[in-house]
Amino acid sequence: MGTFLAVIGSFAFLGGIGYGLFSLIRKNHRARNSFIVSIIGVVVFLIGGSLIPETENSSESKNVPVKKSKSLSKKTSSKSKPHKVAKAKESSSTSSSKPKRQSKTKEIILAEKLPKNVLHGYRDKKDSKSNNTGWIVKGRDYVHFWTNDKGIIQSMKLDFRDLPLMADDSGNEEYITDNTAKDATKVSDLGDNKYLYHSKKYNLNYQIDFQKNSAGDITQISIFPEQ
Repeated sequence: MGTFLAVIGSFAFLGGIGYGLFSLIRKNHRARNSFIVSIIGVVVFLIGGSLIPETENSSESKNVPVKKSKSLSKKTSSKSKPHKVAKAKESSSTSSSKPKRQSKTKEIILAEKLPKNVLHGYRDKKDSKSNNTGWIVKGRDYVHFWTNDKGIIQSMKLDFRDLPLMADDSGNEEYITDNTAKDATKVSDLGDNKYLYHSKKYNLNYQIDFQKNSAGDITQISIFPEQ
């Protein structure tokens, strides 16, 4: 529609100008009317021409937002991806940084129940010192013992060579209960000065070996788990 009006306007403009010039040359009173016609033609030409770019601009304006929205969506999605990856890494690092609980063995559970510096119990670090082969209890230097890599006592030896014990002394039992469970009692004679002791409280069996000198006195008591 705009193109049609522009064409008509241009013809009117050119016709009006031409006719006006011709009339002026002949000094005709109709020149004024021809100029008016030409002005009307210019107005029509301008109105018709203005309609053409509006359609082009409108079509361009429709296409531009679509392209921008696609590019923006791509940028937004690309920015959101690293953020999600960072969160995943944080959650994995948080889960991996949590300490795993180690299941306790029966040996450790038993050692935690027993007093320290007794068979099957932990070594008391404050009340023991090392010697050439194992450990010695500070307050009772006749008590020697050996531990495993967890610090749990595996065997013990009571050395009375400097001052032997009388074999028939009832107080000798205290040396055994001081280094085993307090309720440990003799339950069996294994022969050759070896005896089996049992603790009902902890359900433990101990083998106790006595060494004697020629006079029959006790020079050493060895304490082991039941063999």
